[in-house]
Amino acid sequence: MRNLIKVLLTSIFIILSFSTFVYAENTVVSMGNISGKLGDTIDIPINISGNTGICSFGMSFEYDKNYLQPVGTKKGLWDSEMVFNESYKGSENTAFATGAGMSNKTGDGVLFYISFNIKKEIDGNCIPIKLTVNQLKHVEGTKLSDVLYTINQGTVTPTPSEKMKIGFDSKYFLLSDIIKVPIEIKNNDGISTFGLCINYDSGFLTPVSVEKGIWDSEIIENLNYGKDKIFITGASAENKTGDGAFAYINFKVNKNAGLSTKLSLDVKQIKKKVQIDGKITTANVDYTALSGNIKFYKNSDKAKYDIDKDGNITANDASLILQYVLDKSKNNYGIGIKENNKIFGDVDNNGIITAADAALVLYVYLTD
Repeated sequence: MRNLIKVLLTSIFIILSFSTFVYAENTVVSMGNISGKLGDTIDIPINISGNTGICSFGMSFEYDKNYLQPVGTKKGLWDSEMVFNESYKGSENTAFATGAGMSNKTGDGVLFYISFNIKKEIDGNCIPIKLTVNQLKHVEGTKLSDVLYTINQGTVTPTPSEKMKIGFDSKYFLLSDIIKVPIEIKNNDGISTFGLCINYDSGFLTPVSVEKGIWDSEIIENLNYGKDKIFITGASAENKTGDGAFAYINFKVNKNAGLSTKLSLDVKQIKKKVQIDGKITTANVDYTALSGNIKFYKNSDKAKYDIDKDGNITANDASLILQYVLDKSKNNYGIGIKENNKIFGDVDNNGIITAADAALVLYVYLTD
């Protein structure tokens, strides 16, 4: 049945192509500009304005086959059957769409959509697609007319996006036996395979185990990958998306540890699943690796967090510091006063009182 419809539409298209009448003068056919990235299927709108009635159309689209693969059309104002040929006249870089009926389609908006799969990352400013209108006709009674038109071309541009960021943020932990350190991930639109090397200082930390996070499939770990190195890897049939804790590394804190140590990440590979030419494959992910400092506080430091000196660390202590940051006149409880080369309220010991000090007190309150 579908083949019969295609034959009938093609026949109507051929018959209508012999018309010599001219109709309308202010019709504009334009391709919408759209963004996309590797693996996306994009629907490019073919817009029409000044449309007082179209009964048939034929349009060809010349594209860059290195980047794009045509996959079909979708209906818009033209809500009848369409015929699509991804290799117009045998060309590997020209697609063709046509539709024909016995009555007019009227109104302005999206006439139809042509869909492409992006098979290669767009590495320039844009990919042009050349639209050619082979035919545009109007019917009135038994009279067929060619519609006069103007064409506005469109482009496909790269989707603006931030690089994926993966690694460690600087965090405070209570100086205790075991700490659970997250590998943070941001701008994550999909990971299907990874291999990560975590660098640490064995003078401070000893790796104990690895736990799942956003990556909730199996993780293969090697806690003795090299001197002061851990290696973890995993693979999945589907992409893992989302921001937050990608995975966790549990460390034993050595007794002679100081108050700060660095963690860094070497990315051996990060890949995601994409669809290219109708097939599922993998592609490299663009990323930035983050390093961070693990900072410790001790229970013996309680006095510097207990701003209101009530014997407990509470959210009110954090609030008092924040009030001082916003208004230095609110120096209740001695906030801002320097004694023994230390400023009360400067809990991170960097010489100034900021919102970060309030955040640290709140963190201690929530985790103590």
